[in-house]
Amino acid sequence: MGRFLELVIPVNPVPASRPRVTRWGCYYGKRYTEFRNESLKVVAPLIKKLNETGAATLPLKGALEVKISFEVKRPKTTRLDTPKPDLDNYLKAAWDALTVAGLWEDDYQITVVKADKKWADGEPCIRLKVRVIS
Repeated sequence: MGRFLELVIPVNPVPASRPRVTRWGCYYGKRYTEFRNESLKVVAPLIKKLNETGAATLPLKGALEVKISFEVKRPKTTRLDTPKPDLDNYLKAAWDALTVAGLWEDDYQITVVKADKKWADGEPCIRLKVRVIS
């Protein structure tokens, strides 16, 4: 087993929305589409830097273990102890962005996941640790 590759992605996590299907095609909600575009602009340079510094050979190949934490911006008013959307929807959004950015070949490679969601103490972000386990 290799060592963990760590990334902090400085974006406010957004859960994946359900695709809307019309007779003209398929589309996602505005908030999720904006998140995908913003996160790709942030993640792509981070991944390029990892490749250039030799910290990792990307895209990662083989079975992967991922530890991921979603630190979500707290709304002005809430009674909730944790963000409401389902954790799996946050994961889908992150997998989409990281696959498109080229961190790994495809998210089917992920075989072990440890994930959590919480309100951000400071700036919202996604904290990611990933390693090849095969």
